[in-house]
Amino acid sequence: MVAAIYADKLGDLMTERMVAIALDGRRHVLAEVEVARGGRHGMVLTAADVLRPMIRAGAAAFILTHNHPSGSAEPSPADVEMTAVLEAAADIVGVPLLDHVVVAGRGGGWCSMLELGLLNTKENPDERTEHATPRQRAAEGQ
Repeated sequence: MVAAIYADKLGDLMTERMVAIALDGRRHVLAEVEVARGGRHGMVLTAADVLRPMIRAGAAAFILTHNHPSGSAEPSPADVEMTAVLEAAADIVGVPLLDHVVVAGRGGGWCSMLELGLLNTKENPDERTEHATPRQRAAEGQ
């Protein structure tokens, strides 16, 4: 599960970091790329900053994750706006964004923009487990 893995990796950092996870057609991880670093209250990036490494990795799709040092995993208005722009650009280049997961330290948990209905993805959420890697299934207790 992306949230569990990246809560450990990013959750307690003091500055924001965004990681893009490149997936192949079977939803196996091809690469993990840090695409942005920011301060305690945000970061600046463009769609090209995210999509260029995903295309280089040969991704069929990707997932974004980033941390909120504030301790709240709730997506900010800027997070929602940036994700919508990125999702549209990703669809144009044919490498769809499947989810954007925000993790927070200090017990702040995590939040999936897909589960909140903030993505327009055509991916069926019920099929995600079917495409999970053995490592992901083990993390989810399946």
